[in-house]
Amino acid sequence: KAVRALCAEQPILMVSGCSACVYPKPMLSVALAQGRDAKAVISESGENAARRLNVRLLAETWVSGIDAPRHRLRTTRGDFRYAQLVLALGATPAPLPLDAESNQHLWRINHIDHYARFRAVIGGSPKRIAIIGAGLVGCELADDLAGAGHNLTLIDTASQPLPGLASPDTAQSLTQAL
Repeated sequence: KAVRALCAEQPILMVSGCSACVYPKPMLSVALAQGRDAKAVISESGENAARRLNVRLLAETWVSGIDAPRHRLRTTRGDFRYAQLVLALGATPAPLPLDAESNQHLWRINHIDHYARFRAVIGGSPKRIAIIGAGLVGCELADDLAGAGHNLTLIDTASQPLPGLASPDTAQSLTQAL
């Protein structure tokens, strides 16, 4: 959107490992208790947004390499030349030292497709769920899941939720509320 505001004709190729649909990301940590599935969170499909913004979209595509001297991007859907390259990779959670079986039960809810798969797995009946990370997103997700009837355990290396953000009294109140 920002590039389009500056130049309507600049060719743009957007490569996305996910569906590239448009949605407010903060909704991922509050949608469950509101009864919203992934479709209800999405405000616009990736295809429609790409058309509206005059962007060539390669959704569900992964970058496999960058040949900077030749200005070539290698992807799972072929190679593409570029004049300028912007890497907007998002956050990557820290890897956890888990065995293969434990990793099968680990969910990283970092975009709408992850949220949709997570919703499908937990189904409609209450589950016992552990959330690793008691920062803002972890606490929001804990509140959302608890509000939907799930039994939660919030795990963090800090001694209280919202470390660095909440006073000890506020953190204690939050702990009791969750």
